[in-house]
Amino acid sequence: MLRLAAETVRRLLMARLQFWHLVGNDIVHITGTMLALAPAAVAGVSLPALFLSMAAGAAAAVFVGVVQLPAAELRLLRAGTAGLRAVMSFAAWRSLQAALRPAALLGSRALVALLVSTAAVGVLEAGRLVVAPLQVVINGAGSFLLSNFVAKMRQDAVAGQRLVHRATWLLIIGTGVGGVALTLLANPLGTLLTGQAVDPLLVLGWVAYLMVWAAGLPHVTEVVARRMSRHIFFVRLADSALGIVLVAVVTVLSGSVIAVPWLMACGGIYSAWHVRRLAIRSRREARTA
Repeated sequence: MLRLAAETVRRLLMARLQFWHLVGNDIVHITGTMLALAPAAVAGVSLPALFLSMAAGAAAAVFVGVVQLPAAELRLLRAGTAGLRAVMSFAAWRSLQAALRPAALLGSRALVALLVSTAAVGVLEAGRLVVAPLQVVINGAGSFLLSNFVAKMRQDAVAGQRLVHRATWLLIIGTGVGGVALTLLANPLGTLLTGQAVDPLLVLGWVAYLMVWAAGLPHVTEVVARRMSRHIFFVRLADSALGIVLVAVVTVLSGSVIAVPWLMACGGIYSAWHVRRLAIRSRREARTA
């Protein structure tokens, strides 16, 4: 429950675009957890002690986060059900959409384990670990863009559209440049992370996968901000299904894992194209509304 409360406070800070306050809140969460865990570490950390320490960190984050929120807004809070149905619908479709990418990756791993070997899954994951920093940045950009786009859209639709275009190119170029650097360092990074060198072509495949993801992310946030999460879910479902089918076919024929991220990126290309069309259509509808 404390973890849920801490995450709720984080979302409130995001919605208010108070990202530096959010950083401070996360630091308090980590620091509180470590301080609470320190006494237990002397005698030996147990699972109950770890959970209690995490609860203490979450409680500290909730307290600090609530203090950072405007007192006037907190005084106006009243329990009620107004808008609950709309919020639940949005949250449900958004949650399902967020689960698709991890589920698709899990499906691709299962196929590799079944059709090739579990050792091949390790090779596949080693390549993904090398590009994990880029994935973290893209995930963070999604939260930042959603809050900013909602704010821009309320002020000026043109400003919101400019934000999407600018973010698209920044994410593509940033992911590409970072990806090339990680690909060149694939062998030493792979050895550091997993104890063995990683094929640069496999790392480059994961970079391509992330670039496609980055290319579609700003348009996804634009469409989600217009409360079209259900549409995004079905587009992403088709994207995931296409990627998994391609992985199954090519893995059966070749027995190689090098092509897996490239094939998953093919589904992402369809998703990015379709979501862009949805974004353009939603802009037209917003102008005529």
